[in-house]
Amino acid sequence: MMKLCPGSYCGVGDASVTDIRNCSACLWGYRPTKYSICEKCVNAMPVYDWMYLGFMLLISFVLHSIAIDVQTNRKSSFKMLWMYLSAVLETVAAAVCSLLLVRPVGSLELQSCTVESIQDWYPVFFNPLIFYTTRLNCTQEMVYPLYTIVMIFYALQVPAMLLLRPIFSHRLLSKQGVDTCGPIYSALYFLPIMVLVHSIAAGILYYCYPYVTLLISGISLAIHVSQYDEENALELLLKSLYDGRSFAILTLHWLLHAFGILALIDIGSNVVLTGCLMLLVPVPYLLYILTAKHTCPRRIDAVLALTS
Repeated sequence: MMKLCPGSYCGVGDASVTDIRNCSACLWGYRPTKYSICEKCVNAMPVYDWMYLGFMLLISFVLHSIAIDVQTNRKSSFKMLWMYLSAVLETVAAAVCSLLLVRPVGSLELQSCTVESIQDWYPVFFNPLIFYTTRLNCTQEMVYPLYTIVMIFYALQVPAMLLLRPIFSHRLLSKQGVDTCGPIYSALYFLPIMVLVHSIAAGILYYCYPYVTLLISGISLAIHVSQYDEENALELLLKSLYDGRSFAILTLHWLLHAFGILALIDIGSNVVLTGCLMLLVPVPYLLYILTAKHTCPRRIDAVLALTS
């Protein structure tokens, strides 16, 4: 049996079809085989793909946390933790509902098409031209359901936020107008931006998200710890750990760092190796604590003054 349809993503629903003009995009959740027959995607979701979905979830939660931290009254660390808990519940609720809405409907499992290359994320650029006159429109979701389910997740985050956030903030925050509406308004800005980024750069993020996670966690951790004026390693350690807000931020950074490490390796291949790599999670933080006094701007200025 030979390949019937031109291009990589055109197919037919029936193997008895012989006219090339019947080639088109397969139905949602189907992918053409090497013989151009549309076949239902029933593969189990690989761990790497699950980690990619987890990355999109974590990025959303991090943005919610930043909005809460910047625009909420920080006087009560306890109340801040409750607002972070609200963001966690909103994100988890949207994620669970997204899984339930995608095939198999009502199940937390996912059936997927196998991602073979970055080209699969952008089939719109590979519609074939037949007879040099007619272009076949075979654009479809070749990476089902990685593209659609993220869009559903972002869409469900809005009602989840509007439902849960006021419940947590009504009795916990004093300045309810500012502290409640500010983070919500921020989310109404960054969620559409995330949808746009996913629409354009989903394929790029799919292949580099472990490195992006490690880079973001490392840079943002350095920015956070640099806000403290202490130069002594022990004082800086205690100040950053015993403050409730600081500890919550550090925990989030460690979570991102651990996630990035796990995404780079095959989790089930070597349990000992995985455990050893998890010990590296606090290393960037400890490295900064131990070297903070050597990078203090005042010390650098003093050295430059002496050498000049």
